[in-house]
Amino acid sequence: MRTHNPLVHSVGELITCPFCLTPWVATTFATGVVLAPEPTRKAMATFAAVAVSDFLQYGYAIAQHASGEA
Repeated sequence: MRTHNPLVHSVGELITCPFCLTPWVATTFATGVVLAPEPTRKAMATFAAVAVSDFLQYGYAIAQHASGEA
């Protein structure tokens, strides 16, 4: 049985909305760079590599679609 809890609803909205989550992630990274620079930079590099990989995958899919392969 589900009950309506406004706090749980708000946290769920925050986690599932990329526009709502972005400032929190940026703040966390900025704080991490000050408090624990080395592990934060490693985490940021990992996320950057994933972003580049996603960008390249989208570019590949667009190229495939344009050439008629897909």
